Amino acid sequence: MWEIKINNLDKIQKLIMNYPMQSAMNFNEAITKTLIAVERYAIMGAPVDTGRLRSNWRLSVQMLRGELVNTTDYAIFVAKGTKPHWPPIKAITKWANRKGIPPFLVARSIARKGTKANPFFDNAVSLGQAVADDEFQKALDKTIKELIK
Repeated sequence: MWEIKINNLDKIQKLIMNYPMQSAMNFNEAITKTLIAVERYAIMGAPVDTGRLRSNWRLSVQMLRGELVNTTDYAIFVAKGTKPHWPPIKAITKWANRKGIPPFLVARSIARKGTKANPFFDNAVSLGQAVADDEFQKALDKTIKELIK
């Protein structure tokens, strides 16, 4: 019968037990850095009227999960556009007044043509892909280095 003795077995077992937590910490860092970059690109690409669209972001990172949300009620309509519909006059009155256009005429135009999309968030996600690739590779490399120390 043969026997193989593994040196430092206790250290190896500890590394294996700690691997999930350590890798999660490294990947959470990658998630955070990626979302910060996407937020930065979205802010730069968002149209500006009052600045609310650019300034109302919520970023949260939990264990191996991240979320970036624009908290304005109209961000999705700016980003995706709308089909022709009759909008609530209250929703467009402030904007129309700032532009010096009667709200009814704005509403009628939206009812006829809809609104054009400004894919500022899609563009930000596309630009953030390179950051994600880099940050997740760094997290993987760091995890492997920590595992084999």
